[in-house]
Amino acid sequence: MALTAKRRLARGTLFNIAARIAYLVCGYAIYVLIGRVLGPKEYGIIGVVFSLLNLFYIFLKNGVPQATAKYIGGDASSADAVMSAAMKIQLVWGIFLFLSAFGGAKMISTAVLNDVQLTPYLRLASVTLIPLAVYAIYEGALVGIREFFKSALGMALTSIVRLVLVCASLALGFRIDGVLGGYVLAAIVGTFVVRWFCKLDKSGRKFDARKILSFALPLAITGGVMAILMNIDSILVKRIMGSDAQVGFYFSAATLAHALFQVFGTFGITLLPSIACSYGNGDHQLSRKYVREVFRYILIISIPLAAVISATSTELVTFLYGEAFRQAGPPLSILIWASSLFGLTAAMNTAISAMDHPWMAILFYVLPVILIVPVSLLWISEYGLVGAAVAILAVWAVSLVFSVGYLHTKLRGVVDWRSVCRICLAGAITYFLGLNYHVSGPILLGYCALLLIVNGAIIFALGEWRREDYEVLKGIFGEKMKAAG
Repeated sequence: MALTAKRRLARGTLFNIAARIAYLVCGYAIYVLIGRVLGPKEYGIIGVVFSLLNLFYIFLKNGVPQATAKYIGGDASSADAVMSAAMKIQLVWGIFLFLSAFGGAKMISTAVLNDVQLTPYLRLASVTLIPLAVYAIYEGALVGIREFFKSALGMALTSIVRLVLVCASLALGFRIDGVLGGYVLAAIVGTFVVRWFCKLDKSGRKFDARKILSFALPLAITGGVMAILMNIDSILVKRIMGSDAQVGFYFSAATLAHALFQVFGTFGITLLPSIACSYGNGDHQLSRKYVREVFRYILIISIPLAAVISATSTELVTFLYGEAFRQAGPPLSILIWASSLFGLTAAMNTAISAMDHPWMAILFYVLPVILIVPVSLLWISEYGLVGAAVAILAVWAVSLVFSVGYLHTKLRGVVDWRSVCRICLAGAITYFLGLNYHVSGPILLGYCALLLIVNGAIIFALGEWRREDYEVLKGIFGEKMKAAG
C-alpha cells in the first residue's frame, strides 16, 4: 500500500473515531444518567424500546447510504445526481418503515414482548426513523466525497444536542417520555446540521436509481440481519425472563460492550470507498493491504480494551451505573469480546460488499442468525443473562470465520497471523493482570489506563509496533488536520 493512501485511510478513520468517541461519551452520559435517575426497571423499558427501534433503523443506515458512498466515491462528478436519486429511494423506504413501526407497535408489544404497556413508547420512538433516514443519505454523500471531517463533526454535534435535550427532559421530570422525545428532536436537529455541511455542485446529470437499488438491496438485507444479531439478545431476555429489571441489567452491559463496535466499526466506513476504488481498478494487492492493515489496527486497539473492560467489568458497571446494576458485570465481561468480534466482522463484510460481492456478506450474516434464536432460547433459559451473552459471542465468532475465509479466497493473505498471536498474547497477559487486582471508585479509571499502558509496553516488547506505524501517525498528526481527499 502506498504510504499516501495509508495516511488518507488512517486520517479519515481518525476523524470518524474521534467523532464516534464524542458520540459514545455523550451516549454513555445519557445512558448512565437514565440508569441512575430511572433505575433498572424503567431503564429496562428504555432498553427494549431502543433495541426494537434499532431493528428498523439499521435497515435505513445500511443499504442506500452505503450505495451513495460507493457511487460518489467512484465518480465525484456525479455526486449530486447520485444523492438526489438515493434520497428519493430512502424517503420512500423510511416512510414505509415508520408506518410499519408506528402501526405495528401494539402487535409487537403483545405478540413479541408480552407487554402491551410498551405500545405508546414504541410509537413515540418510531418518529425518529424519518429524520434519521435523511441523515443517513447526507452522511453517505459526505463519506463518498471523502469529507470525513464534516461527517464526523455532524455526528459529534448531533450527539451533543441529544445529551442536552435528554438532560433537560429528565430535569423537568418527564422520565421515559422525555428521553424518547429528546431523541426525536435530536434526530431532526442533526439532519439539518449534516444537510448544511453537504454542499454539492449541481451537475444537471441523472443517475440510474436501479444501480443504487441493485447495490443497496443486499446491504439492506445485511443490515437487517445485523440488527437482529445486535438487538435480539435484549428482546429475548425480555421475552423469556419477563422482568424489566433483568432487561435493564443486560441492556446496561450491552450498551457498554457496544462501544468497541461503535468506534472500530468506523473502519468499515472509510474502507468502503477505498476498496471500491482499488478493487474496481484491478489493484488486488492494494485491496489486500487495505484489508490486512484494517484487520490489524482493529485488533491492536480493540483487544487491549476488551481485556481491560472484561477483567474489571463488575467494578466498571457499579462505578458508572451504581450498585443497583451490579448484576450487569458478568454479562459485560463476555459481551465486550463479542463486540470486538462484531467490529472485525463488520469491517470484513464491508470489504466484501465493496468488492461487488454483497450477497456473500449477507450469507455470512444469515448463517449465525439461523443459530442465534434457538441457541439464545436454550442458554437464556439455563444460564440467564450470562447465557444470552455467550450466545452472542458464539454467533459473531462464526460470522467472522466465514467472512475472513472468503476474503482469503479472493485476495489471499488478508490476515497476518503472527501479528494476531502477538496482539492476543499481550491481551491475555493484560486480562490476567486485571483479574488479580481489584479497585473501585474513581481510581478505577486510572487503573484501567495503567493496564492499557502495560499492554502497549508488551506489544512494543514483542516487536509488533512497526516503523510504518510511526510514519502513518506522523502523516496524521504531523500535517494540518483536514478532510482526506
